[in-house]
Parts: sequence; C-alpha cells; structure tokens
Amino acid sequence: MNITQIQVTYVDTEDRMVMRVSFGLEQSLVLVLTRRICRFILENITELEFPVVHNATPEPVASTEKGADPKPLSVRDHRPLFIENAECQRSRTEARFIFFARDVGQINVNFSAGLAKGLEALLFPLVSQAGWFTPLTAQTQRRSEQDSDGMTSTVLH
Repeated sequence: MNITQIQVTYVDTEDRMVMRVSFGLEQSLVLVLTRRICRFILENITELEFPVVHNATPEPVASTEKGADPKPLSVRDHRPLFIENAECQRSRTEARFIFFARDVGQINVNFSAGLAKGLEALLFPLVSQAGWFTPLTAQTQRRSEQDSDGMTSTVLH
C-alpha cells in the first residue's frame, strides 16, 4: 500500500506525538510516539539522501506490511497504537522501520528519502515546540558508519 498522507500532532497533556498514516480513503494507522521513538525516527531519516533518478518512472514511495501476527492489523482500525520499540534498516535512500505496538505486534513501514524528508519537516517543528531534543538538528545529528553498498541496521533499546 502506498502512503497518501501523514499527519503529526503533539499532544501536550500526554507529552506524545500522534502520527496518522493514511493509505487512501478511510484507510489509516494512528501511531502514538514517545520522545524516545521520535528521536530514533529522526536520527535515522536525517541521514537519507535523495537518489538521482535516471528515468521518468516514479519509484514506490512507501509501503506498509503487517507482521506474522495471527490476527493481522487492519488499516481501517483507527484505534491508536502505542509504539513501544522500533528497529530501522537504512540505506542511503530508504529507511525501513519496524514499529512494535502493544497488543498488535510489528508494523513495517518503508520510507523513501522524499517521504522521509517530508516526515522530518513535519516532526522538527513539533519537537521544537514541545521542547524536545534542543541540540538535535539535521546537520549535527550523529553520523552512522555505512559500507558503500549495504544497509545500516539500528535497533532502539
């Protein structure tokens, strides 16, 4: 499924970010993100580079797959999913997140560089407004070691 819209809001009373990821009409996931998860997302998407496109065929922007849970999550289920942990595999042009949600299992979301940069543009003003990560900026964020061809794996503990 392709992501058609991402909305991020800061909930002051809970000190959380709520991210709604839409996949078309009436299909969306609502993810509740803590400071730790938001920082992890930002650390992984600020490093992405826009790829050089050599043809006019657009690349798939993003996809979502459900884990091997016996009761797979429906994207029509609008209940908020509290994200407890996350993993990321990242290349220079794509970030593949695995979010672990209470009572649901894992949710896989792949962000192209373009979509990740859009998410970064949504998150940075909100984390600044919330007073989170004051020294965190896209330019000074930690640099991970990458081999020239491979993916970098990161796990949040």
